[in-house]
Amino acid sequence: MKPELWRIPHVPEVAFLACIVLGAPALYQVLRSWRTQGRRALAGLVVPAILIALIAKFAVLDHRFETIPIFSYGVCIMFGFLAAIGLAAWRARREGIDPSAVLDMGIMAVVAGIVGSRLLHVLQFWATDYAGRPWYRPLEIYRGGLVFYGGLLLAAPACILLLRQRGIPMWRMSDIAAPSVPLGLAIGRIGCFLNGCCWGARCAPDFTLGVRFPHDSPAWHHHVETSGLFDLQRWKAELLARGDSADWYAFVRDTMGWDALYQTQPILRESSWPVHPTQLYEATAAFLLCAFLTWWYRHRRGEGELLWLMGSLYASERFVMETIRGDTHSHPMVGPFTMSQFIALASALCVPIWLFFRYFRKSGRLHRGTATY
Repeated sequence: MKPELWRIPHVPEVAFLACIVLGAPALYQVLRSWRTQGRRALAGLVVPAILIALIAKFAVLDHRFETIPIFSYGVCIMFGFLAAIGLAAWRARREGIDPSAVLDMGIMAVVAGIVGSRLLHVLQFWATDYAGRPWYRPLEIYRGGLVFYGGLLLAAPACILLLRQRGIPMWRMSDIAAPSVPLGLAIGRIGCFLNGCCWGARCAPDFTLGVRFPHDSPAWHHHVETSGLFDLQRWKAELLARGDSADWYAFVRDTMGWDALYQTQPILRESSWPVHPTQLYEATAAFLLCAFLTWWYRHRRGEGELLWLMGSLYASERFVMETIRGDTHSHPMVGPFTMSQFIALASALCVPIWLFFRYFRKSGRLHRGTATY
């Protein structure tokens, strides 16, 4: 676990220069493309604008930091998006499609995906992580907290609208982009591991793949909370009721200490209990899914096939992975399923419906021709 990769000196002048270096080339490119693309050229300003806003917040407007932290989670998310867009652009060029269309779609997916995934996380954990906290807490994405299905549910219709506007075949582009989705997810899950979020359930102490997260990590907090020695939920409710925004773990530590806990469970003095590294499990599964879809691309029989294949395989993997997650104690439930399991189950059920309309048309006989959409 390494939430911060490094820190850079807090020098507002250097940050202001960095904003100019990022913004000037992007603005120049937009002005060059305005004649041919019109308002669509403004999409090239989205990513630089986001980076400039983050630099302005930490380096110019926020004076709480003597140095500016570079968070591993944000770096992995950035590299995940770049790798996904790069792979899709490479495949689009081989298929005779303008790679700039992939770039436009990628920018749309980045913005809509982050907004959607963060929105679903905030809705899921509002009562436990956001209620009573400062209004800007949902905007602090660098702390972690993005739900893949939330991003997918918002990014998909946004990209479809963009493709229709550009006149690009939707199903053909979906096959080009399908292997990129698990690639970006895999790199993002590495960021989850470094950040300490999305940890797994407790495992046997001698389990070969088990990991222990350090003291004060989210997994450690959860194990302290479920140790049965402290009624932390009641104290947290009392703090929130009286409007105290202080860290409730610090409140318990300063008023009661941890001696009783450490005497009965000494392992918690230094780290969490051993848990499954579900972040790395899912990263490995996503890399394998990307490789499989890349291989299957050459053998597909109709357009749109890779999209549904990716959706069904990822849904199956996510449904199983949720059963060994250790952070689902506060997830909202839909019957016996977590929200992610419910969405995964619904996604998996859509595949046979699509196959029915894909292969059993009108006559009810198996249609083996090339699909047209």
